[in-house]
Amino acid sequence: MALEECHISEGFKNMSQASDGGGNDLTKGLWTPQEDALLVKYVTENGERRWNDVSKKFGLMRCGNSCRLRWFNHLRSNLKKEDFTPEEENIILKLHAKYGNRWSHLARHVHFSPLFSL
Repeated sequence: MALEECHISEGFKNMSQASDGGGNDLTKGLWTPQEDALLVKYVTENGERRWNDVSKKFGLMRCGNSCRLRWFNHLRSNLKKEDFTPEEENIILKLHAKYGNRWSHLARHVHFSPLFSL
């Protein structure tokens, strides 16, 4: 399906709704391929910023934080999805010995993987 053919109404019949506090209904639950395509199109045209504008510009009824997390944790082209190498595991173990379970501190030193994959 081409991006131009993506329609926001497709595939939303069984999704739960929430409100953003401003009277707008937001979709919760699993993302559809159509939503992913709209988010990729938004980021391609606008970059990785102004996540709350996704619903305004593209009609994607997700909150900005959900869009940001979906992009950084699932859709980015440079997202690493393979297992850690032995060297990367060694780095993580050494940092864990130093910082314990304070993953945000550890993530500042780990540049080969996003925080949520640790």
